[in-house]
Amino acid sequence: MRALYDIRVKEAHHYNTLIWAFPLAYATLLAAEAKLLDPGGPLLIAAVFNVTLCYVFARHLRTRKFIQKALKFTEKKLEGLYGSDFVPGFPADRRFPPKATTVISLSMGVVTALFIWHAVHSMWDSTNHGPPPTDACRQAIRDHFHQAISPSLVFTFKEASRASLDDPDKPGNKVDGWLFEATWDFPPTSGSHLPMASRFLARGDTVVLYAPLGADFRRWEKR
Repeated sequence: MRALYDIRVKEAHHYNTLIWAFPLAYATLLAAEAKLLDPGGPLLIAAVFNVTLCYVFARHLRTRKFIQKALKFTEKKLEGLYGSDFVPGFPADRRFPPKATTVISLSMGVVTALFIWHAVHSMWDSTNHGPPPTDACRQAIRDHFHQAISPSLVFTFKEASRASLDDPDKPGNKVDGWLFEATWDFPPTSGSHLPMASRFLARGDTVVLYAPLGADFRRWEKR
């Protein structure tokens, strides 16, 4: 009897550790993947890996269910031989009908499905809008204005975001890319002050459109 009690206690302890620790670790993993991985392929690969983790978690829950059935079968056999007073009882709490495993499994399934949708959507967006602006793209902007105005200008680039702008050469068409703003001025030690800013639409190394603040966009090659 003592051995059966020990098995039930250990099984419950291991189960509680798994049912709470794994979902918390999984949520942390999802947040890290969404923040650190690039949109498109890397995020989609992570989504497939997440499905594997959910499958392993589901298999653990199913194995535990079989263990519980085996223990209950053994308990009933022992009750028939020695009576119910000698068999430890573990009554279930039925005040809240949904089981914790059901709620957590459904929540993980919904979150995983949303993550897959986000990964596929980001991959579609990255295909349409191209890669985000690179250092070579920003350097091309610096080189142009250094040559046009002064080589001592200091530039600041803001974070880029996906955008679809009207094509200045083809009315009714759109140009997809990454929109960001750049500001520049002379260094404080120069004694000169000429703050300027422009917006740029870029794809990877290439600047596609640009516009000074308050002006319409035009092709970068026609600047």
